[in-house]
Amino acid sequence: STIPYTDNVQYITMAGRLVTDPEPYLLIGESVYAGVTFRKRYIFSEQVIKDQNGQAMATARAQMRRLLLNYNKTGAFTLLIRPSYRDEKTLPFSPRVLGEGINILNEAVLDDGVFKAYILSQTSEVEIEIQSDSWLPCTFQSAEWEGYIVSRSQRT
Repeated sequence: STIPYTDNVQYITMAGRLVTDPEPYLLIGESVYAGVTFRKRYIFSEQVIKDQNGQAMATARAQMRRLLLNYNKTGAFTLLIRPSYRDEKTLPFSPRVLGEGINILNEAVLDDGVFKAYILSQTSEVEIEIQSDSWLPCTFQSAEWEGYIVSRSQRT
């Protein structure tokens, strides 16, 4: 019998080198990590504006302009933006940048930074999802958004 999910195992050494056969590294006492690719997904909940009492402001319209994702030691991921009545937008992120010193062949690249994406949709009319098929980690420290709030009426 075969072990399930072992047909697409990837190996990485402690130094970050991708290897196809871990045995030579294990024989010299070096640690090797094994990983299987799978799809990681996170869907953001609807962003709701609340008043000082914590109640949702039903009379206000919130327009999301831009999303900022703070990531740490992260591999490749994709941001999917699904606005109502418009086509889905796919924004890929790769930590590999041409000319960067950390971009070495056959080595895993992890990056820190802020990923910025324009959403340009009403908060109640958009779904935002992060996906990754990479076996490398995706670590997000926070997400914040910029936008506009228009009050349709005011209590007196």
